[in-house]
Amino acid sequence: MASAEEAMKTVATALDTLYNNPDNAAKLRANTWLQDFQHTKEAWATSNALLLAPDAPIQWKLFAAQTFRAKATYDLSQLTPPERVSLRDMLLAAMEAFAGGPRPVLTQICLALAVMALQMPDWNDAVQGLIKAYGGDVRMVNALLDFLTVLPEVVGEAHVPISQEEANQRAAALLSDNSEQVLALLAAYIKADGVTEAIQQSVFECARIWITYGEISPLSFAATPLFDFAFRGLSDDMLFDGAVDIICDLIHETQEVSENLPVIQKVVPMVIALQPMLIQAADDPERIKGICRIFVQAGESYRQLIVHHPETFFPIVQAIAQCSAMDDFDVVPVTFPFWYRFAGALGKMTQVPKQFMEVYEGLVHTLIRHLQYPQDPTGLSPQEMDEFRDFRHEMGDTLKDCCSILGADKCLGIALEHIKVAVAKHESWQAIEAPLFSMRSMGAEVDIQGTSVIPQVLELIPNLPQHPRVRYAALLFAGRYTEWINLRPDYIPFIMSYISEGFATNDPEVIAAASQAMSYLCKDCKTHLVSYLPELHQFLQTRGLQMHQEDVMSIYDGVAWVLSSLPVSEAAAGLLQFSTPLIQQVATATQRAGEYSRDELKPVADALENLESLIKVMIGFGELFPTDCLDTPGRVWPIFDAFLARYGTTFFISERVTSVIRRAVQNWPADSCRPLAASVAVRMCQSFEESGFSGYIWISGKLIDRYFAGGDAQLHATFATMFDRETRKTIELFAEHQSRPDALQDVIDDYVHLLMQVAEQMPDSLYLSPSFPLIFQILLAGLKISNVDLNHVTLSFLLNVLNNPGLLNAALEPSLHPPAYVTSIRTTVETYAPQLLDALLTGMMDHYVEDCIDLVVEITHVIAKLWQRQLLTWLEPALAQIPDNLVLPEAKVVFFNDMTSALGPSSIDKVKQAVLNLHRASRRLRQRRMHMMDMARDR
Repeated sequence: MASAEEAMKTVATALDTLYNNPDNAAKLRANTWLQDFQHTKEAWATSNALLLAPDAPIQWKLFAAQTFRAKATYDLSQLTPPERVSLRDMLLAAMEAFAGGPRPVLTQICLALAVMALQMPDWNDAVQGLIKAYGGDVRMVNALLDFLTVLPEVVGEAHVPISQEEANQRAAALLSDNSEQVLALLAAYIKADGVTEAIQQSVFECARIWITYGEISPLSFAATPLFDFAFRGLSDDMLFDGAVDIICDLIHETQEVSENLPVIQKVVPMVIALQPMLIQAADDPERIKGICRIFVQAGESYRQLIVHHPETFFPIVQAIAQCSAMDDFDVVPVTFPFWYRFAGALGKMTQVPKQFMEVYEGLVHTLIRHLQYPQDPTGLSPQEMDEFRDFRHEMGDTLKDCCSILGADKCLGIALEHIKVAVAKHESWQAIEAPLFSMRSMGAEVDIQGTSVIPQVLELIPNLPQHPRVRYAALLFAGRYTEWINLRPDYIPFIMSYISEGFATNDPEVIAAASQAMSYLCKDCKTHLVSYLPELHQFLQTRGLQMHQEDVMSIYDGVAWVLSSLPVSEAAAGLLQFSTPLIQQVATATQRAGEYSRDELKPVADALENLESLIKVMIGFGELFPTDCLDTPGRVWPIFDAFLARYGTTFFISERVTSVIRRAVQNWPADSCRPLAASVAVRMCQSFEESGFSGYIWISGKLIDRYFAGGDAQLHATFATMFDRETRKTIELFAEHQSRPDALQDVIDDYVHLLMQVAEQMPDSLYLSPSFPLIFQILLAGLKISNVDLNHVTLSFLLNVLNNPGLLNAALEPSLHPPAYVTSIRTTVETYAPQLLDALLTGMMDHYVEDCIDLVVEITHVIAKLWQRQLLTWLEPALAQIPDNLVLPEAKVVFFNDMTSALGPSSIDKVKQAVLNLHRASRRLRQRRMHMMDMARDR
């Protein structure tokens, strides 16, 4: 008794700290302790005492109820069958005690009872018994409805330790076998004398849950007073939300039309009769939104009926169009899914009926009106402006749906008429910008071979107002239709002129739009823009120097596309013309006597970024690589080499230079660059030693991958030296960051990629290195850092190492003489095996994604095959290191026993299942903790 009282006091103290202590750190410690306490067997009795304590604060009682729910879900195995019956009876008594509230405590008790009912097959009359005991007791109505409401969700989704077969059997016993009785109870409650609106709302919610889980059929529901009352509830402020929810779910469950025609025949007239409410409730946006939801749900569910029986169902479409036309931007998006799905249904018809065509035509007008910016956009907050822009893009998608029904030319024509009217009436810029935006949105649907509207728009563009937003929209329109312009090159001079005028403005958004339009024009009309290359070159050397880098880079990207259309020799000359000024910027920075400041280096970094955009053009040459370009790396590399010698320790410079080198390594023929590989390797090595920037070792790996083959012994020796020096630097960095290895994750990631190349091409340099044990420690760190890409590449590399044929052969036939490095691998793995297993299993249970879990299983299986006798010896200390908050001690014991059983010669494949079982146990614990955290937020 004393220990129980002591436990009660300890929990009470922790709860008092959680709710009353102003110290957040103390609160966090208390919350963590309480979550851990909920795992213990003592929590049953302590929670019972808390729940029954007459003077305990409500938060304590809620904690006790939540604990019962959590333990009933995850820890019922702690109780014997008689103890489970006692617990059930205690919870039923608590359900009666809290029937009048507080509601949160009552709900947790009901959840606990529902979870117990799922796991107690001998509690056969759980539902019938509660209905019989409490169904006629006015005081227990709320409690009974609460239990019946949570039961389907618990049965369908609870994370309880029972098999799927058992779950299915209990679902039938608890839900399917009782659905008629539950429906009858709900129908009786909805019209009972003295029933309150709160109870009616609970009846709606309970019925809705049973319908959505498929336990009450729409036909059965429609045959009860609940059906009519749901529609009547739409006129009651208190019942409105619940009525909308149940009507929407009922309609959704009748979308299998052939099975539900009798219900649909009752639903549709009731829904159509709601249309006047869209006008009557004009001043109540929430009511409007609810009615709109019902119409949209009916439209989506019955769209095939609407298509084939418009005489009956067309009013639903009209009502949805009415909702789309409203000015409330919370209401309008609710209709968009309908227009998308309905367009899909109409698209299957050989001819769309006129009335549907007219609806979609009206929708285009509506959406163009909605696209207009407010008269005073400055009145919107930044968040509101972002939301409005997102809304415009949603409307753009719906305009595409309109195009699929009306044809893009028709929709473009409507937008064009809006522009003409706005210009003729001298309307605001908003009235012109909106249809231009709509035309850009509809671009993907336009047949570039036949549209007649685009030339009319292009003729209008010069006469549009010079407002920045209009120019911005017009430029983006031009950029969207460059494929059309490519087929009509006579328009190119006009478009080039208009884009150039955009660059002459001071508005950054207009300039950005002009850059994007120019890029698209160059890409789609590349063969027609060759004659403009001199102008583009002059522009980049003058106006380009004052523009934002992102805009300049867009133009360089466009230039690359134009160059790609030229014959090989001409393309080489063009590339030289555009790249020379960029390379010269790098050379100037290298040759200047004084050091550049960071600000002075920024333009050089931009030049390198633009150079990379140009080099991408070389990808298209393939085997037709221009001979004039073969010696380019040899002429440029000395400049880059000297530049890195001076500025390679500046991070953004290292990123830009290595990106350019990567393009050269990938795109230039290997034979033309191989003579430079040794010099590049030395510079990468020196720069990494000086800076510690990971990009340099990333390039080192690319060099080995690209140039190792070829039989050049001197180059191979250079690569070996490079790897050795970079390894020493990585080990040095790793030692400096022992306390925070995650700060080194980029270096470790790129170093592991380097290891993969070294292991494949020159394994002796890796495995026979005296540093290999230290390298293995770096790999262990890569397993522990929470980084998806790093974890995956490290696990993949380790699996490749352990799958080395020499290892397996030596394990099977000790008399064989495997490669010398096999001994190094074996010795290192055996030295660090407990740490390796700890890292693998901890990562699997803590932060690995699913692909990594598969690799952990494979690696553990390989270790079991290679080291059967030692594995259990290693596993014991490894499991001891895994925190109990990742997996419970009893799950560790089960795993160890499973592994012991699996380590026989005929059962080794059971190792995989043992690892997966441990992962599942950990995942269940994690789900439990997430539930605990959710419940803690509710406290």
